[in-house]
Amino acid sequence: AKTVLGKQNGIIFPDRFAPDGAPSALFGQLRGNCEEHVDHWADARWQAPCRISLQVGVTAVSAPRSEGIEIRATHLLTPETETKTHYFWALARDF
Repeated sequence: AKTVLGKQNGIIFPDRFAPDGAPSALFGQLRGNCEEHVDHWADARWQAPCRISLQVGVTAVSAPRSEGIEIRATHLLTPETETKTHYFWALARDF
């Protein structure tokens, strides 16, 4: 697996790509095949101090991402007081 770490305009983005490997249990079940190898990606965007966005997915080996399945998540932190913070999150999928 290869991870590329970047930073632009205050946003940190670690992007990880793992080609030709066994799918995680979740993606194996979602694809209906836990044995067939996949290309897996996990891309994050961290905009400190309050937002993290994630995109994780799999596709058949060497296929474009547009042919795979992907889950997106957003995590938001909103301070209320010096000792209390509200935490919100949401998930979306494209399948």
